[in-house]
Amino acid sequence: MRLLPPGVYSVTVEAAGFTKAEASGVSITVGQMAELPVAVSIASGKEVVEVSSEAALVETSRSSTTDTIGQRRIDNLPINGRNYINFTLTDSRVVRDNARTPAPRRLPDST
Repeated sequence: MRLLPPGVYSVTVEAAGFTKAEASGVSITVGQMAELPVAVSIASGKEVVEVSSEAALVETSRSSTTDTIGQRRIDNLPINGRNYINFTLTDSRVVRDNARTPAPRRLPDST
Protein backbone atom coordinates (compact mmCIF):
# COMPACT_ATOMS: atom_id res chain seq x y z
CA MET A 1 0.00 0.00 0.00
CA ARG A 2 1.44 3.35 -0.97
CA LEU A 3 1.58 6.28 1.44
CA LEU A 4 1.69 4.00 4.48
CA PRO A 5 3.50 5.86 7.26
CA PRO A 6 6.68 4.21 8.61
CA GLY A 7 6.11 2.13 11.72
CA VAL A 8 5.50 -1.31 13.15
CA TYR A 9 2.22 -2.93 12.13
CA SER A 10 0.09 -5.95 12.88
CA VAL A 11 -1.43 -7.44 9.73
CA THR A 12 -4.54 -9.64 9.69
CA VAL A 13 -5.70 -11.47 6.56
CA GLU A 14 -9.28 -12.77 6.45
CA ALA A 15 -11.37 -14.21 3.64
CA ALA A 16 -14.60 -16.18 3.58
CA GLY A 17 -13.95 -19.92 3.57
CA PHE A 18 -10.32 -19.58 4.76
CA THR A 19 -8.63 -19.48 8.14
CA LYS A 20 -7.52 -16.14 9.54
CA ALA A 21 -3.78 -15.38 9.32
CA GLU A 22 -2.04 -12.83 11.53
CA ALA A 23 1.44 -11.34 11.47
CA SER A 24 2.59 -8.94 14.17
CA GLY A 25 5.71 -6.80 14.40
CA VAL A 26 5.86 -6.05 10.67
CA SER A 27 8.25 -3.10 10.33
CA ILE A 28 7.84 -0.64 7.44
CA THR A 29 10.48 2.03 6.69
CA VAL A 30 10.47 5.04 4.36
CA GLY A 31 10.51 4.06 0.68
CA GLN A 32 10.58 0.33 1.44
CA MET A 33 8.94 -2.23 -0.85
CA ALA A 34 7.87 -4.93 1.60
CA GLU A 35 6.46 -8.35 0.90
CA LEU A 36 4.63 -10.35 3.48
CA PRO A 37 4.12 -13.96 2.45
CA VAL A 38 0.85 -15.12 3.98
CA ALA A 39 -0.24 -18.75 4.10
CA VAL A 40 -3.93 -19.45 4.59
CA SER A 41 -5.72 -22.76 4.53
CA ILE A 42 -9.26 -23.75 3.77
CA ALA A 43 -11.42 -23.40 6.83
CA SER A 44 -13.07 -26.45 8.33
CA GLY A 45 -16.83 -26.86 8.14
CA LYS A 46 -17.11 -25.81 11.78
CA GLU A 47 -19.19 -22.70 12.23
CA VAL A 48 -19.73 -20.58 15.32
CA VAL A 49 -22.97 -18.67 15.79
CA GLU A 50 -23.18 -16.20 18.64
CA VAL A 51 -26.58 -14.99 19.74
CA SER A 52 -27.13 -12.30 22.34
CA SER A 53 -30.16 -10.47 23.54
CA GLU A 54 -30.64 -7.23 25.41
CA ALA A 55 -33.72 -5.44 26.59
CA ALA A 56 -34.82 -2.62 24.32
CA LEU A 57 -34.19 0.89 25.64
CA VAL A 58 -37.77 2.02 25.13
CA GLU A 59 -39.92 3.40 27.90
CA THR A 60 -43.40 1.95 27.51
CA SER A 61 -45.05 3.54 30.55
CA ARG A 62 -45.20 7.13 29.18
CA SER A 63 -46.25 8.52 25.84
CA SER A 64 -44.58 11.92 26.07
CA THR A 65 -41.88 13.19 23.76
CA THR A 66 -39.09 15.70 24.19
CA ASP A 67 -37.27 17.82 21.67
CA THR A 68 -34.64 20.52 21.80
CA ILE A 69 -35.47 23.63 19.82
CA GLY A 70 -32.43 25.15 18.15
CA GLN A 71 -31.60 28.85 18.24
CA ARG A 72 -32.22 29.26 14.51
CA ARG A 73 -35.77 27.91 14.84
CA ILE A 74 -36.42 30.28 17.73
CA ASP A 75 -35.03 33.26 15.81
CA ASN A 76 -37.29 32.47 12.83
CA LEU A 77 -40.48 32.20 14.91
CA PRO A 78 -43.14 34.88 14.60
CA ILE A 79 -43.24 35.53 18.34
CA ASN A 80 -45.80 38.29 18.31
CA GLY A 81 -47.12 38.30 21.85
CA ARG A 82 -44.40 35.89 23.03
CA ASN A 83 -46.74 32.94 23.62
CA TYR A 84 -44.63 30.03 24.85
CA ILE A 85 -47.11 27.51 23.40
CA ASN A 86 -45.97 28.54 19.90
CA PHE A 87 -42.50 27.21 20.69
CA THR A 88 -43.91 23.74 21.39
CA LEU A 89 -45.70 23.76 18.03
CA THR A 90 -42.32 23.74 16.23
CA ASP A 91 -42.15 20.02 17.02
CA SER A 92 -43.85 18.04 14.25
CA ARG A 93 -45.27 15.61 16.82
CA VAL A 94 -47.20 18.33 18.69
CA VAL A 95 -50.69 19.34 17.59
CA ARG A 96 -52.69 22.29 18.83
CA ASP A 97 -55.90 21.31 20.65
CA ASN A 98 -58.62 23.37 18.96
CA ALA A 99 -61.46 21.92 21.04
CA ARG A 100 -63.79 24.52 22.47
CA THR A 101 -63.63 24.92 26.20
CA PRO A 102 -66.94 25.29 28.00
CA ALA A 103 -67.73 28.67 29.49
CA PRO A 104 -67.49 28.86 33.27
CA ARG A 105 -70.81 28.40 35.03
CA ARG A 106 -72.05 30.98 37.46
CA LEU A 107 -73.45 29.93 40.77
CA PRO A 108 -76.90 31.26 41.63
CA ASP A 109 -77.02 34.21 44.00
CA SER A 110 -77.69 33.14 47.57
CA THR A 111 -79.36 36.40 48.66
